[in-house]
Amino acid sequence: MASVTDTATTRALPSLPLLCFAAYIFYLFARAVYRLYLHPLSKFPGPRIAAVTTWYEAYYEPQTGPIVRVTPDELHIRDPRFYDQVYPKNVHLDKEGWDKRFGCAGGLLPTVKAEDHKRRRAALAPMFSRRSILDFVHIIYRHVDTLSLRMQEFEARAEPLNLSHAFPALTGDIIMDYFFGFNYNQLKHPEFDSFHQAFIKIGGVGHVATQFPMIIPIMNSIPDRITGWLQPAANSVLKFKQDNWDLIARTLRGEDVKSNDAKKTIFQEILSSKLPASDKTHKRLADEAQIVIGGGVETTAFSLGTAAFHIINTPRIYERLHRELVEAFPNRDVLELGPLEKMPYFKAIVMEAARMSYGLSARNPRTHKTPLRYGDWVIPANTCVSMTIPEVSHDETYFPSSRTFIPERWLDDPKTDDGVPLERFMVSFGRGTRACLGINLAYIEMYLTLAMMFRRYRFELHDSSVEDVELGHDFFIPVAKLESKGVRVFVKRTDD
Repeated sequence: MASVTDTATTRALPSLPLLCFAAYIFYLFARAVYRLYLHPLSKFPGPRIAAVTTWYEAYYEPQTGPIVRVTPDELHIRDPRFYDQVYPKNVHLDKEGWDKRFGCAGGLLPTVKAEDHKRRRAALAPMFSRRSILDFVHIIYRHVDTLSLRMQEFEARAEPLNLSHAFPALTGDIIMDYFFGFNYNQLKHPEFDSFHQAFIKIGGVGHVATQFPMIIPIMNSIPDRITGWLQPAANSVLKFKQDNWDLIARTLRGEDVKSNDAKKTIFQEILSSKLPASDKTHKRLADEAQIVIGGGVETTAFSLGTAAFHIINTPRIYERLHRELVEAFPNRDVLELGPLEKMPYFKAIVMEAARMSYGLSARNPRTHKTPLRYGDWVIPANTCVSMTIPEVSHDETYFPSSRTFIPERWLDDPKTDDGVPLERFMVSFGRGTRACLGINLAYIEMYLTLAMMFRRYRFELHDSSVEDVELGHDFFIPVAKLESKGVRVFVKRTDD
């Protein structure tokens, strides 16, 4: 009789999986209630669903108002004048979230903890000083001249040149030479083989990885030959990752992998730095290489494409720039960086291109350890706060007709209506202690490349439009619409 009773009781009890499922549903409900009504950010404006789950990020449309709760634990601010408060000059802040995007959390850019970032940045900073880059500038000249020769090939064949392919090949060869001391000769490849398409794919995956962090380890566990077969665009990055791993291993064994005539490479600087052994492991160095190479390729290439399109598409800009370059450099084959940087109109063009190409398009988070006051709001300590560069760059208060390429807005030391220098709102390289280290390298690449192009050549757009250089997708980096075929041009040498 007892056994029958026990059996009946057992049957009446819910199964363990059902109990676990019910407990999980209750947990989700309780968490939603907490986030909506009890969370420190519950009083801030924003969609209620964004307060409950981060998944809403995939569908989020900008909400009116300068401060909005965009995830359960993050506030987003749209106010250019508050930029320096979110990204202060001398305060080292944590940065949550980017470490999950690319599977290389050891790199400088996605480093979460402020103390780790400060230490790693100090090791890299000497190689990104202006003096160090000037020691390397002869190699940049060499690559720019290679691009010039490739332009002559396309002119001779009367074929359109795809600048959206050529520029990543240029910046890829330059940053590889600077980091490792050799390059893949992507500029010399008939179709400008580069990391471009692969980085776009990785950028798209980064959004998924932010919500599902396990996706990157799963992808990394798939053999490279299968990944390359499934996604041919990834082959260049797969080769880079394997070469990167092998090169670091060889260097750690004491071999010299540098084959160019640079005084020193970024990699050598890291190894000779005072970083602790934990920051010089094989995996950490591989992460750093992937981040530096990725950042050095796409951001500058997009800026060059933006500048080139608008110069070509606006005859008055081309004519003035070309005339001033001819006057400054009667010998078309000799272009000197120093005089180029002192040309006000050319500098204005470079500034406007940087403004309209953003550097990064993603929300850029910071976690302040103390409360932050914004107007009537007091943001609690340890809250993730973000802003975006495109929103500042297109604020019509400071940049009227912000989507129009107007270099003249940067001439004659411009100021806002209340006397603030306009350059304060030029944030394409970020601000604060985590601002982009590569600003000097990027500007020098832009000056030398654009000077070569518009001193020596004229261009005619071929089946291209402004959409080919506009932000179509936020893949962490700005990406044009995916159906874009790139900025394509016919090339013709000038006579003067």
